[in-house]
Amino acid sequence: MLPNSLLAGLAAPIRARLKAPVLCQLAGEDMFLDDFPPAHREAALRELRRRARDLDGFMAPNRYYADFMAEYLGIGRESIHIAPIGVDTRGYPSEPRSKSGPFVVAYLARICPHKGLHWLAEAFHVLKNDPAARDCRLRVAGYLGPEHKRYFESVKGRLASWGLADSFEHAGQLGREEKVRFLSEASVVVLPSEYPEPKGIPLAEALAAGTPVVAVNSGCFPEWIEATNGGLLAEPKSSVGLASAIAELMRDRSLADRLARQGHRSIHQRFDHHAMAEGALAVFRRFVSSVSAR
Repeated sequence: MLPNSLLAGLAAPIRARLKAPVLCQLAGEDMFLDDFPPAHREAALRELRRRARDLDGFMAPNRYYADFMAEYLGIGRESIHIAPIGVDTRGYPSEPRSKSGPFVVAYLARICPHKGLHWLAEAFHVLKNDPAARDCRLRVAGYLGPEHKRYFESVKGRLASWGLADSFEHAGQLGREEKVRFLSEASVVVLPSEYPEPKGIPLAEALAAGTPVVAVNSGCFPEWIEATNGGLLAEPKSSVGLASAIAELMRDRSLADRLARQGHRSIHQRFDHHAMAEGALAVFRRFVSSVSAR
């Protein structure tokens, strides 16, 4: 089992040495290649597609990414097996906590343009024009690489220019316990990604913590919302769309509570670490059976 298809060049020698089929996870390789200069990206993709033929099968976390990567790698969709990801729920609250105090909009992801924090900042600006959002706060956490510090400063600068510096908090990069507390204390967790997300782990973690989500309607997010009923979808790259969805949860706390309960129950019952392991084992069994029957 290879952890991603960028290691596909190892498939042929592994198969020859071990006399065993080789399966590969699909794990965001397209996002990695997209950061290459165009000429290098095209060359790398050609080689990746060529090497992908050496693999006996693939494993994807959802239908969206399976469909996307089948076309991206030029492989048959039937060669990709679905194994949904899950959350290690140990240490997460067994029940959603009661939300009180100011309405807190939270962002927990890498701080970079791909993840769309700037769209959330604009949405927060729109939201704060509503008198009902006077006490609303924006809390941001996640890894900030040195190459994106200027980007983050520009986002903070825009918030300050709108007079929102006092309503904003940067919590930095969090450890596991801090992350669970951060998510549990939020009123809503927003996922404003510009890039279609292949996995959506932060969404699942927010629901595991008992907090509803607002996610853009792209990538794997619609599948997560359909499967968990734990949040609302908003138009991608739209500050107004994000603000509207956030405001809906801010005004209707009973809706927010219902989504939180539904999402929390779904993750803890169907998308925890045990379910993830069972899903992967099921793929391995199907894969071995199909290869043995050839």
